[in-house]
Amino acid sequence: MSRNLSLLKPATLDDALTAIDFGELAFFVRTYPEKQMLRLVQRVKFAAKLLSRVAKIQHSNALDTVAHAVKFSTWHHLSSQLELANGTSNSQLSESWFNSFSGAVVLWLEPEKEVALAQSQIEAFERLGQTLSMLTDVSAQRVLDEVCAGLCAGRNWADVRARSPLRATSPLYSFVLDSMQQGEDHHGGGFVESAACRALIEELDEQWQGYDQFTKSDKRKARKWIEDALASQPGFLEAGLALAWIQHEAGETEASSTVARFVKQSEALMPEGFRGRIVWGNTSNRYYHRLLWLQLELHHEAGDLPLALRVGRKQLRLNPGDNLGIRFVMPLMLLEQRKFEAALREAKKNLQGEWDVTATVIRAFCEFAVGNHAAFRQGLASSLIALPWLRLFLLNQSKPLPEGDDGFRSIRPDEMVFSKFVRPAYRAVPSLIDACKSFLAKPQVLMAEGELRQYWKGYWRKSDAERVGTHEGWDELVGAWTQRLAV
Repeated sequence: MSRNLSLLKPATLDDALTAIDFGELAFFVRTYPEKQMLRLVQRVKFAAKLLSRVAKIQHSNALDTVAHAVKFSTWHHLSSQLELANGTSNSQLSESWFNSFSGAVVLWLEPEKEVALAQSQIEAFERLGQTLSMLTDVSAQRVLDEVCAGLCAGRNWADVRARSPLRATSPLYSFVLDSMQQGEDHHGGGFVESAACRALIEELDEQWQGYDQFTKSDKRKARKWIEDALASQPGFLEAGLALAWIQHEAGETEASSTVARFVKQSEALMPEGFRGRIVWGNTSNRYYHRLLWLQLELHHEAGDLPLALRVGRKQLRLNPGDNLGIRFVMPLMLLEQRKFEAALREAKKNLQGEWDVTATVIRAFCEFAVGNHAAFRQGLASSLIALPWLRLFLLNQSKPLPEGDDGFRSIRPDEMVFSKFVRPAYRAVPSLIDACKSFLAKPQVLMAEGELRQYWKGYWRKSDAERVGTHEGWDELVGAWTQRLAV
C-alpha cells in the first residue's frame, strides 16, 4: 500500500485530481461547483452508510468519521463548506475553498463495474480504507471489502483490483433508435458503447494509432494485442476494424472475411428492418462507416464493382452528409463498368455544386465518356489550373514539374482516391487517355501553365514586401486562361 506523503496532502485541488488520474474533473468542479459538490455530498453519505454497517456505529458518527478521513474535523465542518457552493457563482468562491476539498477527491470517483481502475485510484481507495480502519478499529481488509469496494460497485476489494474490460460479461455495444434523426420516414439510430467498451477503445487507440509509422516490431506487438483482445472479447467491433485494416495493409486475403464478419455483427444489433440514418456526427457510429468504407474498397480491389456500388449506395443512404467522400468514388466505379450515362447522372446528382478539383476532374471524365467534349475541355482546363500535379497523374510520370513546383496550389486533393479510383476509371473510358495527352501537349496549355506558375510563385505565401501580385489578380488570370483553354 502506497505511503507517498506527496499524494496524501496535495497542495491544490488540481494536484490532488491529477494524482489520481482524474485531472479533467477540475474544470467541472470550478465551472459547476454547486453540481459537483452535490455529487460529493451524495458520495460522502453513501460512504458513511457503508461504514456504519461494517463498524456498527450510528450514521451520524460514520459521517463524522468519513469527513475526518478526508481532512475535515466533522461532518458539520464538511457540510458547511459544501453549502457555500449553493447559489454561488464560481467567481465568488476562493481558491482556498476549492483546495479545501483536495483530500476528498477520491470520493468523486465512481468506477464502473467492468472497468479497471488506474493504479493511482486503487492506491487512493486503499489509503482511504487504511484511514477509516484506524479511525474505527475495523480491520483494513474489512473496510476495503465492504466500504471501498462498495464505493467502486464491487463485490469485494479483490474483485475491484482484478477488474479488466477484457473480462466484461455485459455487451460492449448496443444500438439505440433516435427519434430526432429522420431518414426515409424512419427514425435514425446509433451505436452506444458500454463503459468497458470505452475503456477498451482507449487502450486500442494507444496500441494502434499511428500503425503505418510503426516499426515491424511495434506492428507485431499492436497486432498481437488486437488479436488477443478479440479472443477475449469477440464482440469488440472497433478491434475488428483495426484487424481488418491491418490485414488489408499486409495484403492478406482474410481482410474481406474479417470485414464481413464485423459488419454482420454490427448490423445484428440493429432492429429488424431498420432503414433509418446512422450519421457520422455520432462518433460511436464512425467505426461502422469505416468498416463499410473498407468493405467497399476491398470489393473494388477484387473487381466486384456491383457489390462495391451497393455498399456505396448504402453508406450514402445511411449518412447523406457523406463525410468519407463516397459521392466521389461512385461515378468513377460506374465509369469502370462502362456505364457512362449512369456515371454522369451520379456525378450530377451527388457532385452538383462541388467545386473541389477532384469533383471537377470526375465530371470532366463523365462528360467525355458521353461525348460532350466541350464540357470535358472546360473541366480539364479548370482542373489542370487548380492542380498542376494533374499533368503528372494523367501522363503517368514521376519526373518533377519545372522550377521545383510541387503541383499543388492552396488545396491538396486526396491522392488515395486518385490512385485507387480515378486511375482505373481513366483507363476504362475509350480514348480518354489520348484526349488528355493531346490536350496537355498543346503549346497554349504549356504557356498557361508557365505563366500561372510564375504568378503563383510571386504571390503565394509571400510577405508584403516580397509579394508580386494579388489574390484578385490571380483569380482574373485563372479565369482568363480557363476560358481560352476550354475552346
